[in-house]
Amino acid sequence: MKIAFVGKGGSGKSTLTALFIKHLLKHNKQILAIDADINMHLADLLGIELDHSLNLSESKNVLTIKAHLAGNNPRIKKPSQIVKTTLPAKGSNLVFIKKTDSLLKQFSQNFGADNFFMHVGTYEQEDIGESCYHSSLAILESLLSHTITDDNHLLVTDMTAGTDAFAGSLHAQFDLIVMVVEPTQESTLVAKQYKALAEAANVKQFVTFLANKIEDEEDVLYLQSELGTEVIGEVPYSKEIKIQRRSGKSVFDLPVSVDQAFDRITTLAQKNRAEITTRLKLLIELHKKHVQADYIVSRHGNLLDQIDESFNYEGISY
Repeated sequence: MKIAFVGKGGSGKSTLTALFIKHLLKHNKQILAIDADINMHLADLLGIELDHSLNLSESKNVLTIKAHLAGNNPRIKKPSQIVKTTLPAKGSNLVFIKKTDSLLKQFSQNFGADNFFMHVGTYEQEDIGESCYHSSLAILESLLSHTITDDNHLLVTDMTAGTDAFAGSLHAQFDLIVMVVEPTQESTLVAKQYKALAEAANVKQFVTFLANKIEDEEDVLYLQSELGTEVIGEVPYSKEIKIQRRSGKSVFDLPVSVDQAFDRITTLAQKNRAEITTRLKLLIELHKKHVQADYIVSRHGNLLDQIDESFNYEGISY
């Protein structure tokens, strides 16, 4: 399964991503955790010392990753033709969440027994005034579409804040997107924008809302009234977590009610995984739209023939 956590900056999505990963580890799942936020906090929350040389968006790393994913795919004439919406096809190298995977060996850090951490990276000095973070996320989109998951091998992403997922194909890459929302006007505004965009993009069924920093029932009622839907769970406000984060400690303790909410998230993602062919169709349409942009055509030519209609995720397993 592929699960992403999103939310307004400061909503607590990174902390909840880390807590969710810890929850999965208690159930002996194998995890590929990816920090895709420009403000990189997930490694610290998981107790990992970040290796900046492994930034996925580093230029030389991007080229290496694209060359690996291209594999022997005859539809890819050269690695640079892999754009953010390029999907796997016959001959492509796929990524599996296990120790023997060559791409994970090269670009991930281990945590726990058989779990892996990757990070997109952030702005570097040479990027000032020259690029936006959306360009950095392009390689993540390629990685996501080429990664194979199942009920025991999960990819969990701490996404960028706000609605940035709709700038490319990220909104269609996950079995479930968990929107973390606080009981504030600012947070609910972002959540409502996300909900509207999800409906317009035909991915509404892949989005759920997780209430965070809840102090009383009034907070829950406020959120449900503003969002027009129930939340999948409630995370109480925790002064202890706040203190732990101030001291730089990893955050791993959570009440039973949050464990139950995480169980519901896992169950819903598992249910949605049956719609993987539906998401593939959405990704194909997004690729068709993206590669017909003038700047793509002028740089790479016609990339519509990258689509392999015979490819299907359902026939691939561990």
